[in-house]
Amino acid sequence: MSTFERYGINGPRPHLFYGNLPEIHKYGNVICVSKWMKKYGSIFGYYVGGKRVLIIAEPNILKQIQIKEFKQFTFRFSPVHDALFADKIFKFMIVSVGGFRWKMMRTILRQAFTTLRLKSAFNSFEEPIDVFLKKIYNHAKNDEEFDIYPLFQALTMEAIGRGAFGATSNPQTNPRDEFLNAAKAVFEASSKNFLHGLALMFPEFEFIIHPIRRLWNEILVAFDADPFTYLGKICSKIIEHRRNQYKPRNDLLQTMIETKVNLAGLKKMNEDSLDISSDTNASEQSVE
Repeated sequence: MSTFERYGINGPRPHLFYGNLPEIHKYGNVICVSKWMKKYGSIFGYYVGGKRVLIIAEPNILKQIQIKEFKQFTFRFSPVHDALFADKIFKFMIVSVGGFRWKMMRTILRQAFTTLRLKSAFNSFEEPIDVFLKKIYNHAKNDEEFDIYPLFQALTMEAIGRGAFGATSNPQTNPRDEFLNAAKAVFEASSKNFLHGLALMFPEFEFIIHPIRRLWNEILVAFDADPFTYLGKICSKIIEHRRNQYKPRNDLLQTMIETKVNLAGLKKMNEDSLDISSDTNASEQSVE
């Protein structure tokens, strides 16, 4: 009997070692979760290897979690230590950090999502969307079937590149675009990472597997074969170029470069006092 079964929580029956990973790898996480939600309801559990995942799609409970008890849920789920890649820089990403560093990064990023900044960011999306629609129109005009997934991939990367980094890459018209191919390589590597899968299936042996993952990552970096490091180098070039630019742009990267955080103000906030309202106030008081 699984942990979820002992607590009366429904869900797909897990394999002893793989959990529900085979089905997730075969059909994709989105399709699997949608199918399970229809079968088991708005609250159910499944297993990513040996890790338990509880899905909650009940509005009242989500309100309790995200607003009333927000201070209890300040960390993101990470299936293995240092997540997909064992590179030490990965643990400093906003999807991996928690506690004080998470509060600091969140405070900085909030400034990029004001109404004014979001409206100004929309202008950078018009051209990529026009290119995307033109490609769709050409396929429709020729009355032919086509795979829309790579088109959405290219559109997404171009929108992220322009909106977040102000980078004028053209992945929709250039299949060899450096930014697009680097991002693709990261996702492909994560799905084929044997050591990552091993850590998922046997979390109790992570203290042995993690050092091996770190060593393997160092080997990949040494031979310039690590896709995550390669993508990081591209982003570093963009950041360095932006720092040397005379005319600043109104995007997420510029916000992160220009924002100064009052660390003393953030340190006064402990985890017990952190909620939605205090987080908003901290952004107003801690950013200069």
